[in-house]
Formats: sequence, structure tokens, C-alpha cells
Amino acid sequence: MTGRRILIVDDHEVVRIGFRTLLNSQDWVERCLTAASLEGAVEAARRWRPHVAIVKDWLDDVSVNDIAPLIAQAWPQCHILAMETVHTSRPSPVADRSIVGWIGRDWDARTLLSAVMQGDKGRLASRESAPASNAPALSARQLEVLRLMMTGATNREIAQQLSLSPHTIKAHTRGLLRTLGARNRTDAVLRGKRLGIVEPRRPLPA
Repeated sequence: MTGRRILIVDDHEVVRIGFRTLLNSQDWVERCLTAASLEGAVEAARRWRPHVAIVKDWLDDVSVNDIAPLIAQAWPQCHILAMETVHTSRPSPVADRSIVGWIGRDWDARTLLSAVMQGDKGRLASRESAPASNAPALSARQLEVLRLMMTGATNREIAQQLSLSPHTIKAHTRGLLRTLGARNRTDAVLRGKRLGIVEPRRPLPA
């Protein structure tokens, strides 16, 4: 696989520069193109005919599911990877048929490069593409708390479920947030899902 053209669509300049630097250092990449807007992405796809486009999940309040068909219309042979941002609080389901897979913007360089190569072949599967070896080491109790947190349970409900005090649950929550590098509960759940270290469980009974 040589001479590949990759398009990065993201409204953050630092992200675009980072991806371009990483990809241009690879001998199989001919050119890394960038776009900061929907219009720029469509124009770049039409002009440069990229093999892969990595598109941020939300761009100016427009979902990647709405952006992808426009890129595909401009250049139908482009394989599109949806990229979920680290701190997004909005859902970003990959529903459009022109999207071949999903990646996380917080993945390490080696995993991202592997994902781009798989995406170029049109076969990047799902959010489970991130290897478990990249997951931070949570304790068994922290993992239990995070799993219950994913159901939307409050600290008090989690405490009842695990037969612990709410104070203890708060302590475990602080610990798992610190371990995951998460800002809050929502961010922790998103990171846990992306890393593949937790699976949702049935909601707690009322």
C-alpha cells in the first residue's frame, strides 16, 4: 500500500497539524490534506480524491453522518472514518453507509495508523478497534462502579447495589476519574466505552 492520500477534517488546528505530521512521516502516505470546514472538506475531496477521509464526529453542529454523504458524493471511492472526540457529550452514531468505521481522537499513534490502513481497505469494524492493552488499569471495585455508572445510576444507587456507603462510592469515583484522566462522570463513561474496558449492564431496578 503506497501513494495514499489522506484527508483530515477537523476544526481544531492543532489536531490537523498533529495528524498531518504523523501521516506525512509514513512512507505509504503520498499526501495528507486537511480541512477545517464542511465546504473545505467537500472541495478537498473533489480536487484531491483522497483514499481515506478522517472526519470529526461533529463539525459546526453538523454530524459526521450528514457530512459523510457529501464527501462521498464529491469522491465516491473515498473511505470515510468517523472520529469521535475525547470530550464530546453529544451522541455520534455511525449510521451512514459511506462511513467504513470509527476511531477515537485520543488513540495512540500506532493504533491510529493501523486504523487508517484498515480503513483504506474499507474494513475497520467498530469502536472495539482500540486494543485493550491501551486501557488504564482500574481496580475491580472501580470497574464495578464504572459499569453501574454507565446505566445512569447515581452514587446513592450504586452504593445500594454494591452495599457500600455513598461516601465510599464518591472515593472510588474520584479514583477512576483520576485513572482515566476524565473530567466528570460523563467523560469517564465515554472513555470507558472507547477503551473497551466496560460493558453496559441492565439498569438498576426502580
